[in-house]
Amino acid sequence: MVFIGNKKYSVYTNSKGVANLNINLVAKTYKLTISFEGDDNYNAVNKIMYLRISKLSTRITCYKNFVVKGNNLYFYLFDSYYNPVSCKKLIVKYKGKTVTKTSNKNGRISYKIKSSGSKHSLHVKFKGDGQFKSSSKYHKFYITTFSPLKIGNSKLLTNGYLRIYLNGLTKSSISKKTIVIKVASKKFSKKSSSEGIVVLKPNVCAKAYTVSAKFGKYVVYKKMKCIEGNVKDPLKYNIPTKSGVPDIDVMPGNYVMGDNNARYTLTKIQYNEVIKRDSYCLFLNNKLSKYTFFKTKNNPNTNHIIQREKWNVIERAINLKIVGKNKANYWPSEISVLLKGKSYKYPEVRKTQSTNYYCGPNSASVCTQVLKNYYCEKYLAKLMGTNRREGTKCQWIIDGLNKLGFNATYFYKASFDNALNELKKRRCCISIPCTSPLCFYFGYQF
Repeated sequence: MVFIGNKKYSVYTNSKGVANLNINLVAKTYKLTISFEGDDNYNAVNKIMYLRISKLSTRITCYKNFVVKGNNLYFYLFDSYYNPVSCKKLIVKYKGKTVTKTSNKNGRISYKIKSSGSKHSLHVKFKGDGQFKSSSKYHKFYITTFSPLKIGNSKLLTNGYLRIYLNGLTKSSISKKTIVIKVASKKFSKKSSSEGIVVLKPNVCAKAYTVSAKFGKYVVYKKMKCIEGNVKDPLKYNIPTKSGVPDIDVMPGNYVMGDNNARYTLTKIQYNEVIKRDSYCLFLNNKLSKYTFFKTKNNPNTNHIIQREKWNVIERAINLKIVGKNKANYWPSEISVLLKGKSYKYPEVRKTQSTNYYCGPNSASVCTQVLKNYYCEKYLAKLMGTNRREGTKCQWIIDGLNKLGFNATYFYKASFDNALNELKKRRCCISIPCTSPLCFYFGYQF
């Protein structure tokens, strides 16, 4: 038994004879009595000692010195071991006004900044209580119209990369700018890319860090853990997601998150690389892939990860160029697209044909996507025996699809109405005028 003041606690020893007691005590001196009544094997024992409890120091932290007008500034209350201190009253004084905020489970409070102007200061104070010492912070900050820089990582890998993103009103304001980055005792000074991005390999051991990045007068901090691990090539390995977004923290350094508001210019080789890759993996595990990546003319060695609906804006611009030109085998030499405020979701599935004799496998692949049982053109061509001399005969298409569990047949133009009737049964239909006046359809039960 353990007696502390007027309270009694029952504790039990483990296999090593150690007993643990976890309680919260107000800071003062306590009389501690430990009593063991004894048993058949051990004599009774009683011990009295005095235990002095000291208050824990606290600190108030803000992780950036800027805030977008109309947004919140966040402050965190931590103890001396960097544990969050919750349910405590913090007093905020700003521009002659005083308000009281209560820290949440993460030790955080928020204060909305509605002021105009450039440089401001704010005072946050914690008065302390029976467990914690008081603390205060005068925080100087800038009010902006956009967030000038961001640390992209939520974690680090021992063999991974750190990504910093700049934001500016013009391209020249973020291109080739010096960014000072600190990770523990390591300090790096790096120039941003033409897109305002810095990627570096900090080479730190596995533990918790506070990472800082400074761009001109702006500074941002972020707490994160470094874990043992190597990066993975997304073309060879499955990449985990965070809230549905690919976890770029586990990817190589030549991958960055794309800017949904930027203007991108892609060469014919670069946009065709994405289109060809989509012909193999537009659907993964029978689901439309939500993200893709591409290289650009100005940064040909960097893969930009972007939402499918944003990539569709680029792809649609390519399609409009091709249709407008109305010329056989025409592809624009490059395409430049502004993504800001634009997003497009295709109402139908589309697919690019790899070669001029792949029309049958290509069309069949489109139908497999619609029927939620996707097979890529290349696989279907191999299964159907497609060749350069003969292309793909209709019976080969039927035989190949039957092997995959589809029910397939074809109708000539004269019996086209029969094909339309089949479509009412949730089946798929394609027309192949290049080989004969027939219509080919197939269905799949789902």
